Amino acid sequence: MKYFVYLMAFLSLPVFAQQNQEPEDYSIEQFYENTRIGGGYFSPDEDKLLVSSDKSGIFNLFEIDISSAEMQQITSSEEDSYFAIDYVPNSENILYSADKGGNEINHIYLLEPNETPTDLTPGENEKAQFAGWNNEKTGFYYLSNKRNPQFFDLYEMDMRSRESELIYKNEENLSFEDISHNGKLIALTKSITTSENKLYL
Repeated sequence: MKYFVYLMAFLSLPVFAQQNQEPEDYSIEQFYENTRIGGGYFSPDEDKLLVSSDKSGIFNLFEIDISSAEMQQITSSEEDSYFAIDYVPNSENILYSADKGGNEINHIYLLEPNETPTDLTPGENEKAQFAGWNNEKTGFYYLSNKRNPQFFDLYEMDMRSRESELIYKNEENLSFEDISHNGKLIALTKSITTSENKLYL
């Protein structure tokens, strides 16, 4: 028992030291100088990382050189935030997500070197969300409410033709979770209460 008391007293010392330490104050200027970074997607040759950062004052796309840690800005938006999705497999092309003027209607864009970005989901009121690459890496899956504003259907877009195909029509307001490697099985969930949901395959 005596050793237990000594041990507890010893373990409590760092806690008391931390409690007596005065917190450091930061100015509002220092707070606003914080830089946020999101993403982190390797290029096909794995020598760069694609990220989103508000280093420019608003979220833009940046590439970080793995060997030198240099950060290079590759988009220069001043109004709309750009969020990195991924490099297109086996290319230097990039997918990113953005809305217009903060309307929260996100589209998926293709950015090719020295080219104007292409809106791959151009529906005026279409909200799109990337859902992963297909197994062959020739296209990607995405969720879209272009058929019905209340429901998100699952589509597959071919990167060569840039045409999409409806894979799953969501008519029961189920939430998409994942798709199998062969593209034949989809995992869906339905919320019943705050503590109960159902899983569908």
